[in-house]
Amino acid sequence: PKPWNIAARGEESRARTLAYFKNVVDIAAELGADQVMVSSGWAFLNEPIEDAWARSASMLRSIAEYAGPRGVHLVLEALQPVESMIVNSAADTKRMIDAVGHPALKACLDMGAMAVAGDTIDDYFDLLGDDVAHVHFVDIAADGTTHLAWGDGDRDMRADLDGLVARGYCGVVSAETYDEQYFANPAAADAQVMAEYRRAIGA
Repeated sequence: PKPWNIAARGEESRARTLAYFKNVVDIAAELGADQVMVSSGWAFLNEPIEDAWARSASMLRSIAEYAGPRGVHLVLEALQPVESMIVNSAADTKRMIDAVGHPALKACLDMGAMAVAGDTIDDYFDLLGDDVAHVHFVDIAADGTTHLAWGDGDRDMRADLDGLVARGYCGVVSAETYDEQYFANPAAADAQVMAEYRRAIGA
């Protein structure tokens, strides 16, 4: 039902999805933004996962072919298994980028999906290298809750920041604080993340 399911099935749904993402790319280009976040989309539970994988790769290729000439990169984030069954890990991300085979498709290292998959920062950079173009820098609670503002979870975020620096990462880092506790006042969560970041770098 969502117009942004990249693994959508059926000609009408796929046409609507492609049109949606072309609009997003056009908006990004107009605003001077050089990245659009994408995921693999979602499979049907009663189909072989490789069928959904093939549809996802095909759609990502079509969007990348549209985005590339407009100076926009797509950044593909892995999702947690409860969110999607298609791309869940660093290895899945690498496999999908290779399958799409277009230079406009890059990778997003999502700290939450990374932790749930048992991956590390080094795993992402070892597999994807310079294709890592965006990081969702989020805290994670001991119970597995992700998308938390820095300080609201139990992860050593300073060590994660050091890990990115050690790998020479100079790309985008965003605070994806998507949890219901932040919905009423998202600006406070952003301010908390920035305060912790400035404290970590001594600013």
